[in-house]
Amino acid sequence: MLAQIVTSNRNISYPRVQNIMCHAAALYWLYTDEFKHTPTLEVFTSQALSPPDPVITSMLRFGKQVKNLEALKALAAGTVIIFVQNGNPMHTCVVLQNNQLGGNNQTGWYTSNGVAGRYSTHSMDDVQWIGGLFSRNEVRGSNANMRCKLMAIPENSAKAVVRKAIQG
Repeated sequence: MLAQIVTSNRNISYPRVQNIMCHAAALYWLYTDEFKHTPTLEVFTSQALSPPDPVITSMLRFGKQVKNLEALKALAAGTVIIFVQNGNPMHTCVVLQNNQLGGNNQTGWYTSNGVAGRYSTHSMDDVQWIGGLFSRNEVRGSNANMRCKLMAIPENSAKAVVRKAIQG
């Protein structure tokens, strides 16, 4: 299960690879769960997974918008959450147990502090929902001016996207 992979493999480490960004970390965990082993450095930095944005973007077609905190808390552990602005993935994390979100480079996305380039977990209550007539169903991004939609991608759909990226 993806949520278990995330919590047991939170410190991703490769020689010469410093800060692992959120999209890359999500792909690492999805790959590990789907193929039952961690990706080699060659796979992790291959054209199939690097840069990670196109693979993450291709997951969006399987997603459903999360419109409020209650809906977020109802998601199954292992669901991939993508913060999307104007159709572009801005941040990726994974639903864990006990209403937690886990991911890398989560600074600024929640009311609680993240760690730049490293793993952190956050309560779903720390997602910054924006209210009002013109911004319903949106959350604040990594800065005060960024408005994003939250998209929930089922675990199996996200893993299928990674498998297709690797195997063609």
